[in-house]
Amino acid sequence: MTLVCAVSNPNYADFTVKVVDEPALADLLVYRDTSQAAAMNDEGLWCFLPSRISAKTAVHFSDHNDFADLRICYVADRHHAGWLKNHPLAGQLHPG
Repeated sequence: MTLVCAVSNPNYADFTVKVVDEPALADLLVYRDTSQAAAMNDEGLWCFLPSRISAKTAVHFSDHNDFADLRICYVADRHHAGWLKNHPLAGQLHPG
């Protein structure tokens, strides 16, 4: 699981994310989990936290593909979460 904090300033983010509607356009399928206690070491499981101090990764959401380091698509089933493509950020999202 990746503990994530969304930040409004891209200068304070570890990377910039664009949310896409179609899984085929995504680099990573993400399942939003509300529990930090989920015991899976999977970069596709994200738990959003309000504080950067508690999060392992800070992301900035962008509306523009050109500025995004990573394209994600949210999925409703945790078993569908994970990388779809070989990506430079794979293994770098600091799973908690």
